[in-house]
Amino acid sequence: MSSATNIFVISWKSLTMHSQNPNFRLWASYMKMVQLLLAMIRAYRDGNWDLHLESFAAMLPWLTIYDHTNYARWGPVYLAGMESLETKAPKVHAEFIAGNFVVKRTMMPFCQEVNDAWHHWHHNKRSSQRQVLRHLARTVSYLARHQMSL
Repeated sequence: MSSATNIFVISWKSLTMHSQNPNFRLWASYMKMVQLLLAMIRAYRDGNWDLHLESFAAMLPWLTIYDHTNYARWGPVYLAGMESLETKAPKVHAEFIAGNFVVKRTMMPFCQEVNDAWHHWHHNKRSSQRQVLRHLARTVSYLARHQMSL
């Protein structure tokens, strides 16, 4: 893992005296996984394609260990395809390097999202707006009916 994915600088070598303790090993592995997850989030929020690929590659062993078979099986295929973009599709690679693999809702820094997350957010927002409108329409028609009967 390179320095780009090391968000928290932890000297693991200085902690080797505790490495025989099972509790320490559990929490050390948890901290490594959280570190990888934060690196992936940072890659998406910053629009950093290289950090995305690097953190995804670092996650692959954990996906295998924790029995996520589809990610473990297709993750290396995805990674190989994305790493070959520079030669096979240089224009797409240039756009991804420029940060255009994420959706930017605003021009503020660190607020970009993965396309899938943006799609769910947008769909859920529109869905909840429709539900509010339906509720209001039912309420207004209910009030109108009962007001006329009074």
